[in-house]
Amino acid sequence: MKLIPCYWLAVLATLAGRAGEPAPRPPAFEYFGTCGASAGVFLDETHFVVANDEDCVLRVYRLGQAQPVAARDVSAFLQLDRHRSEVDLEAAARAGDLVWWLGSHSRTAAGHPAPNRHRLFATRLVPAAGAGGVPGLEPHGQPCTRLLDDLLAAPTLRDLPLAAAARRGPEEPGGLNLEGLAAAPDGRLWIGFRNPVPEGRALLVPLENPDAAWRGEPVRAGEPAHLDLGGLGVRDLLWAGGRCWVLAGPAVGGGNFRLFVWSGPGTPAREVPTRFPRRFRPEGLLGHPRRSPAEFFVLSDDGSLRIGDCACRDLPDPAQRRFRAAWVSAER
Repeated sequence: MKLIPCYWLAVLATLAGRAGEPAPRPPAFEYFGTCGASAGVFLDETHFVVANDEDCVLRVYRLGQAQPVAARDVSAFLQLDRHRSEVDLEAAARAGDLVWWLGSHSRTAAGHPAPNRHRLFATRLVPAAGAGGVPGLEPHGQPCTRLLDDLLAAPTLRDLPLAAAARRGPEEPGGLNLEGLAAAPDGRLWIGFRNPVPEGRALLVPLENPDAAWRGEPVRAGEPAHLDLGGLGVRDLLWAGGRCWVLAGPAVGGGNFRLFVWSGPGTPAREVPTRFPRRFRPEGLLGHPRRSPAEFFVLSDDGSLRIGDCACRDLPDPAQRRFRAAWVSAER
């Protein structure tokens, strides 16, 4: 029998120990201009656009560059009540050259009506002019303010407690809060509910005719899907590689975030073990046009992250507000 020198025994023992260790957490990069990054999409290979739950500005960033390279305020397009202008943008999805944006459709944290949050709207991609240019977005059609009414009237959703949910605060048990949006290959637009989570299963609803939204016509809801995400609600959705990736988190606060993959109606969701950076609050799941469909650029909503003596969203100098983003892989 051939003996293994003690040196190599030590090396093998070290490698065996490392094999049993959890994967390292991915590094995060800070981008400035807002704290509450809640939704975004890639516009090309090097630029991505981000919305937040603090204002109506769509900020364009270049990968690895901390300051935004362009910004578009869409508040005038959204026809908002100027006294309560918060839209609470929570989700985005790209379908060809259209980028869809979704407000939470929730009430305020105190449970008061917030009609400005009732917005589903589209923007159209403006490609960069020449090498090194910055792509942009232009409002498309008109903003949809009737989505919640159409959902409440949909025959396919009549057995769901949506009417009661719409009368509660977004983080009350059984309240209403929309946070996920994904454009499927068949042309449907899927909405993911953070809240409610009926019978402990996350709720996803497809819009069969999404273009009706920017035309000002009724939107038709299809058959809902109920996914077992361990009692969690939807924080974001992304259709990539022929599957829907579901970022899940608590419906009413907390920090237990998990990633699932779903192959569509009639199939269960499967959890994908994933590690996020420390103190990360993943809210946006972005797919890159060239990278693997199982590799994501994830945005963290850092509004409540402590920076010095106060939360990020309360920093007196807006230029110091920032959020983090990181590449996260679901491949194993």
